[in-house]
Amino acid sequence: NVLPRRSEEEKSRKLVPTKEQEDSVKKLFGVLDDNGNGYVNLKEFELHLADQGIALGRARSKQLFRIIQSKGSADDMNPNGITYQNLLNYIVEEEYYGSQEEKTDYSSINNVEGLLRAAAIDGIDLNLEDIENYLTNPSCSMQLRDAVQDILQKQANERTSLDVQDQEAKRWQPFINFRRRGEKKTIMYSPNKIQKDVLPGKYDLATLVNFDDLPPIEPNHAVIKNAYWIDGQPGKRGKLILPNDFDGEIPVDIATNETLAYYGASIAEGKKSNIKVEDRELIMDFTYSDNYYKEWVVDKLGGPALEYHQFHHLDTNISQDPGYWVLAKWADEDKTELHITAFRVPIRHTVYTPGGVIHTNSFLKGTWRTMLSDGKINEAALVRADGSIPEIEMTQ
Repeated sequence: NVLPRRSEEEKSRKLVPTKEQEDSVKKLFGVLDDNGNGYVNLKEFELHLADQGIALGRARSKQLFRIIQSKGSADDMNPNGITYQNLLNYIVEEEYYGSQEEKTDYSSINNVEGLLRAAAIDGIDLNLEDIENYLTNPSCSMQLRDAVQDILQKQANERTSLDVQDQEAKRWQPFINFRRRGEKKTIMYSPNKIQKDVLPGKYDLATLVNFDDLPPIEPNHAVIKNAYWIDGQPGKRGKLILPNDFDGEIPVDIATNETLAYYGASIAEGKKSNIKVEDRELIMDFTYSDNYYKEWVVDKLGGPALEYHQFHHLDTNISQDPGYWVLAKWADEDKTELHITAFRVPIRHTVYTPGGVIHTNSFLKGTWRTMLSDGKINEAALVRADGSIPEIEMTQ
């Protein structure tokens, strides 16, 4: 068999490719799919094996082709040939399981035919001409493993620097250094390199738009120095003492995964992760009137407050005018510099606020679908050092 047998548990294991694997397979697929139609048919596959001097024979070449073509879900399949996703799934699986299985002892092989056969079974792509040139040295029979690695590295470098780069350059040249000019100057342009060459196949959207070259986003926020938190008695508010020069302005920003991450929160719909709910929680709709802040927060409670607790929040905005979901954090270990932002949450989006994150619902409007619990809450009223209550204003 070309592939070893896998247990049912192994077959069901989902393997996630590394960026290095994705880049390597993309380059290889670009060589195989020389006409750029998005798949590699059997003829192209066999021609590539022949070009590399891999003599599997018709039956085994077809068997390997069908195995690679079968890798992935129904969405990854193309009846005409191997897709990029098929090849990626195959390579990832082979590298993962191959690292756990006993490797071929290449040092025991002393002829080219045997080396090519063993390499093909192990999924190694070798060039016959290079191997034959190397084997002209009569003392090399015990060094075949090193030869395999040298040839692989040489092939990879040549393929990357020539075939792949040349193919990418030809295909996307019209988009590189693209320019559109207005009356007097350039009004649209592109740089001299592409970010990604995306081959046909099935992708995880979050991975596809994960750009490592972009720095983290720091949301608009107020920096409040010389602040400190005084815990209240059980069941009562504490105080968050602010400097006398705090003007009450809290900058506004749009709630996205990137901006919320500054405070440890996220948009739940756009995050692939599991959370652990320690205590029983409730999900329920709460509607805040336009006068909630004045008539309850100010008139009844005496002013706004911030809070934190151990249970998680999920807060889904289901109104056109939702008010503001406010998050804050200490920016220093001594907890004297407070950063704070008022977030506008798009309709039908949910903010996940983990336990321990400082926040407040004092400035909400409309209807919110909220997950919460009846656990202990540490709440502190906003008070200046001179005892005055700041008038809060959200600033764009």
